[in-house]
Amino acid sequence: VVRDADVVILAVKPYQVVDALMPIRDVLGGDKLLVSVVAGVTTRILEGLVGARVVRAMPNIGIVIERGVTAVSPGSRASEADVKVACGIFSSMGRCFTADERYMDAITAISGSGPAFISIILEALWEAGLLLGIPTDISWELAVGTLESSAELLRVKRPWSVIEEVTTPGGVTIRGLKVAEEGGLRGLIMRMIEETARRGREISQDIEASIRSMIGDNNGQASSF
Repeated sequence: VVRDADVVILAVKPYQVVDALMPIRDVLGGDKLLVSVVAGVTTRILEGLVGARVVRAMPNIGIVIERGVTAVSPGSRASEADVKVACGIFSSMGRCFTADERYMDAITAISGSGPAFISIILEALWEAGLLLGIPTDISWELAVGTLESSAELLRVKRPWSVIEEVTTPGGVTIRGLKVAEEGGLRGLIMRMIEETARRGREISQDIEASIRSMIGDNNGQASSF
């Protein structure tokens, strides 16, 4: 299958990369485009393993409903045409844009892991409704609907504008915002993203070290690390 393909998509866990690529390494030459969606694995690592042109992509779970957000970064051998091909694949499942690879760990933390973080917030809104006595189904619809409408609104307004419009001096919203600020909610969210991005960098370093130990610095293309 790989031998006859023009584009090969690599979609495995980070620590499965070597096992996945080594059996097909010989057929992944310069005539192939390898599109990787593996978190934490750089184009440099992949180019050290295979001769294919490499584009790294980070989609998020939204692709399952064709509302995904995907960032792509070309490797050193990839052309603009390769980037267009990769983005064309993911554009059919949502939005796609090009970004410098140095931002990819941060992008992974925000958009790749972001749905999990947003889900925590949504779940907390729903549970707060239950705490205040709202029936389960109504509380859920309120939480999901508020998240959906807020996301759409924030496409045309900046966050501070929405906050200003919703918040009345001496009203109910400012009381809740005060609690959020006292609890350090902004800083907590920033730390969540920061730690997630840091883990991505750690994975990249671990994998590169693992590849070095498995196939050696002087074994074929791996010496380009």
